[in-house]
Amino acid sequence: TVIHAQLCNLRSNQSILFQSALAYNFYGLGVPKQVMNFLSTCGLTVAYSTVHKAHTDLSLKMLRMARPVAERPHVWTCDNIEISTSNHIEQRDLGPPKVVSGTTIIIYDAPYAPASACVLKAIKDRRERCDMITYDDDILPDRSALQDMRFHLAQQIVHILLDNCDGFSNYQHRDDLLFTHKIHRAHPKGFKTHQSVLRTVPISEGSTDGCVKVITNSYIDQLKFEINDLNGVAIPSINDQATNARIRGAQALRRKDISSLLQIACLQLGPGLFHTELNMLWAILCTHRGKCTDIGSLQYYITLLRFTRLNNDHPDFYVLKSFVRRILIAHMLQCWEEECGFASLDEYAASNPCPDCLLGLARTIFNKYACSPSDSQSKDEGSEVDQIFANFKLLNRDLLHFFELSSAISAGDFGRVELFLGTYLEMFTGAGCKNYSTELLHFIQNLKKVWGPFADVMRDSMIVNLSGKDGHSIGRDMNIEHANNIQKQHLFAKGMHASFDTLAELSPCMPVHSALRRKFADFIGTWQGTNHTNPDVKGHIRTIRSTIREEELLISTTLRKASSITNDIQAKGQFILMNRGIKRFTEQYIALVKKGEDIEDEENEEAEEAEEAEEAEGEKEKEKDEDEDELLLPVNRLITDAEDDEMDSV
Repeated sequence: TVIHAQLCNLRSNQSILFQSALAYNFYGLGVPKQVMNFLSTCGLTVAYSTVHKAHTDLSLKMLRMARPVAERPHVWTCDNIEISTSNHIEQRDLGPPKVVSGTTIIIYDAPYAPASACVLKAIKDRRERCDMITYDDDILPDRSALQDMRFHLAQQIVHILLDNCDGFSNYQHRDDLLFTHKIHRAHPKGFKTHQSVLRTVPISEGSTDGCVKVITNSYIDQLKFEINDLNGVAIPSINDQATNARIRGAQALRRKDISSLLQIACLQLGPGLFHTELNMLWAILCTHRGKCTDIGSLQYYITLLRFTRLNNDHPDFYVLKSFVRRILIAHMLQCWEEECGFASLDEYAASNPCPDCLLGLARTIFNKYACSPSDSQSKDEGSEVDQIFANFKLLNRDLLHFFELSSAISAGDFGRVELFLGTYLEMFTGAGCKNYSTELLHFIQNLKKVWGPFADVMRDSMIVNLSGKDGHSIGRDMNIEHANNIQKQHLFAKGMHASFDTLAELSPCMPVHSALRRKFADFIGTWQGTNHTNPDVKGHIRTIRSTIREEELLISTTLRKASSITNDIQAKGQFILMNRGIKRFTEQYIALVKKGEDIEDEENEEAEEAEEAEEAEGEKEKEKDEDEDELLLPVNRLITDAEDDEMDSV
């Protein structure tokens, strides 16, 4: 204990177990030199000069420990970090810039990756064959996948009821297996990811040349590899879309270099799931924003709940996620109350419905209130569409798919993410997010056709869990964002004495500092404040539910019109991919493999969008005579058992 350690220190000044640990913790937090020397005089810490020298030695030791990790199968990631100085920085020749850019680099151990799967030559051979993906075989889910997708979406609707209705707080079947998500490909229970942080370098990865310098710096300058040491080795690399695009460009430029490391051919790229989640939420906001006069649109709720910070195109992720979560909860709770057959949800909870009944009703709710309008509305030529109700259903459907992605990441189950990967590709394509659409196409192409046994290594590398606790998994790009925040806090505390040399010594020691911070927080209780309260969102949920009742959003009527009908981004994305999206990607991919250069899209974007609109109108006319729409849009509806039998006969 602390008291025993202090008594030992009083007996011998060589006993500094507590003093050294506390000094390291303070140093990592950026405590000023004068404060640490004062605490040293009081006998609570060692002197600042002592801990500073020891910290430098620790940084070098952590780098040496990272070398054996890099010699085994491992994962390499990087992300840019921007350090802002004072707004009133002196402007002069050779003066310090206002913003300094650098790069944070982290490598992770991959204990479940066999060395036999990380053979680069086999991957190159499969890539050279250019066996390309097709929509029907590689993006459209098969029947087994469809059943799993329906089940997960129904469980999401049930969990909203159980977690947000007070009447179900003591529901005896809460832990029933029917409400537990099926595990597809997750890390073993209690699995803990080990990371090795390299020195933060003052090299920006914001350009193709910068990416090359960062990669060579990490392996040659820091880890002391020779240029031929990594020949024939495939290394997973999980980054945001922009970084992956630059690395892919560097691979095309350096494809004739003398070694795999200098060719950047070792790195096999995967999209960071946090940035995928972030851009999907922004795409949903852009698609469903509408106008403040459109009842049920996101802009309507922004005005109603006074979330003024969400009026820009790219608002804060956590604020936006909390906002749309409240909307989805209110929508689903009101749908439950409408369909349960009781006067209130509390009465429904008092009836103690069985798990099968809840899941069956959840399917009904999805089919009625959260699917594509074309699936449920009449297809008679004279029928009119309730635009408000149609937009309401599309918003519910897209938000359910977004939170399914978020839930799968938290559970550490990349198999669930891969299950919906084709749908997410359609959403990005239909929303006009061409960069992420292309990135997911590259990822699916590699998973299905190129990587072979290495694909399982990539699947196990997409998500990390640094604590080993259930439900605490995150994407690797999210973890490196946390590392950037720690460095910025440390640099801010250092003030005018901060520099990239400070970060270079701090970054390798961040795993040690994080462990010390958690230990001290546990036994000192620094995170156990009595004044903290969780935000009460029930008022917002009640407001939204009251609006739904007043405006009769759950009732379809042909008299209501919105300023515009929201795009069905899944149907639009499917149409684009089936008609020319896959074909265009195939042409670009073959050119990249054969010639080492991308084919630039020379068409004017406005003309292309007009062409897409015309083709979409033509497709709508054709759909009137087609009977296969429900099969082509697999996740727009949760198909009932009776419809399952009908599909079997087909």
